Amino acid sequence: MTYDAWKIVHVFAAFLLFTSLGTLIGLEITAAAAPGARKLAGALHGVSLLIMVVAGAALMGQLGIHGRPPGWILLKAVIWIALGGAPVLIRRGASLRTAMTVLLPLLGLLATWAAIAKPF
Repeated sequence: MTYDAWKIVHVFAAFLLFTSLGTLIGLEITAAAAPGARKLAGALHGVSLLIMVVAGAALMGQLGIHGRPPGWILLKAVIWIALGGAPVLIRRGASLRTAMTVLLPLLGLLATWAAIAKPF
């Protein structure tokens, strides 16, 4: 696949990821007893993380990045790990849910900035 195609897949996975996180937050805030919805959102979360890392690795290959990645990719990896663990905090941290509604998109913004600006 081309660089642009992998980038589209990567961005699509980010959309899926934030859709799943928003759904999980909404289900917890409303205390909705919807086990099917939780399962679907959880599955979507995992699949989107997998697609995102595969597409990200493919993009690194397209950019010719081998060996130790630059700092901006390491920052994106840390953000990816944080977003991967977010459902645990959503499920267990009632006091964090409202803050996460703001914090999670800001993490997405930081990852987007790192990818576009490549500051380090």
